[in-house]
Amino acid sequence: MCYSPESSHNIQLYDDWFNNYPYAYESELNLVRSLLTDFDKGLEIGVGTGRFAEKLGISMGLEPSLPMAETARSRGIRVVEGTADAIPFENNSFDFVLMINVICFISDLEKALAESFRVIEPGGFLILGFIDGKSPSGQAYQDVRFKGLMCREPWFYSVREISYLLTKTGFENLDYAQTIFLPFQKMTEPDRVKKGFGEGAVIAIRAQKELD
Repeated sequence: MCYSPESSHNIQLYDDWFNNYPYAYESELNLVRSLLTDFDKGLEIGVGTGRFAEKLGISMGLEPSLPMAETARSRGIRVVEGTADAIPFENNSFDFVLMINVICFISDLEKALAESFRVIEPGGFLILGFIDGKSPSGQAYQDVRFKGLMCREPWFYSVREISYLLTKTGFENLDYAQTIFLPFQKMTEPDRVKKGFGEGAVIAIRAQKELD
């Protein structure tokens, strides 16, 4: 995980995005909610400043950036410092794991997905939210979403690439949803959430760890 900035200036830039584009932020939240099932023990990997965890009722976060982690803690999130490819929790620790807008900055995504699979209990779910960087609308969204915050160039995955990696890791029952169909800078309300993929700039996939 690499997008997390270390300076307070960049943390302000990160949080300012949510304030500057509230309808895009709410659309992303609604996207995750559309696939969210009941959970007791949730973890957000790459929790950042806690913007999503706080709104979605996720009490635990994993974050490599100390300044980010401190901000998330101020929002009531318990944060452990660490990275997606070496999650510092025991097997089957959570029934729900969320990664949103972080997979494009993970160096070894296959290893990170295997780590998520390991810490999810049988029958639990992983939700991945990411920008469809293969589409023109997704590229435009990406450029603004992470402007000034990247420590390296992001890797744009297609939905089919992510689906393949999830299945290869052992996840099953993949479900898809999408949002942000309009130019987000001109939004006057949250955009709709639609099942499937291929049209929206932002995609979410829910994948289940099979029961023993």
